[in-house]
Amino acid sequence: MQGIKTKSNKNSRLIIILIIVVVVGTIFVPMLMMKKSISYTEEKAYKGNIDTYYTFSGNISSKNALDILATEGMEISEVKFEEGEKVQKDDIIFINSGNVEIKAKKPGTITLLNVEEGDIVVPGTLLCKTVDFENMELKVKVSEYDLNSIEEGQDVTVYISAKDQELRGEVSKISETANIINGAVYYTTTIDIFDAEDLKTGMSAEINILNKNIKDAVLISMEMIKFDENDKPY
Repeated sequence: MQGIKTKSNKNSRLIIILIIVVVVGTIFVPMLMMKKSISYTEEKAYKGNIDTYYTFSGNISSKNALDILATEGMEISEVKFEEGEKVQKDDIIFINSGNVEIKAKKPGTITLLNVEEGDIVVPGTLLCKTVDFENMELKVKVSEYDLNSIEEGQDVTVYISAKDQELRGEVSKISETANIINGAVYYTTTIDIFDAEDLKTGMSAEINILNKNIKDAVLISMEMIKFDENDKPY
């Protein structure tokens, strides 16, 4: 009987040892294989400048967009221009039945012609719209916390996303009164756009204003930086 117990105990120990070996192998062998499969890429750090910017976005509009209205009841006897044609300041657009001339107040393109010859209109009727596409501006909302980054007369870069184009701009006006949107305080800021060609009103645009500039910083590419599960770089 004693010999049988000894043999049974040996078998039990052997089974336990085998189980331990299997468990250890299951845990550590894949880890060792993983370590062998990891490849590394070397990159040399280099010196360069780091620039950070404030970015504000808005929509383009004309500085000289006008609605020409009838100031009294009248009959339109003559229309001098067609929709899409350009007018200069003081060009005669309409003549009424009383031989009174209705002139353009500013240069622009007639984007809407709302009456025809022979039409009878009442005071306040919209006769036409003119838009000056050669003098464009951008209006952006600037947070109260970013007002220190911008000032009237400041040069800025205007980026037109639809045209993938950068243009020179200048801050012409910062509103004295705030707009409050969902508790956030903004100030409407107007940017004059220079050398604008083929821009349309309503186009999306943004301005970039330098915030900080660090010279001769030690840099590496973002591809070389890894992040753990807590988004911490290593």
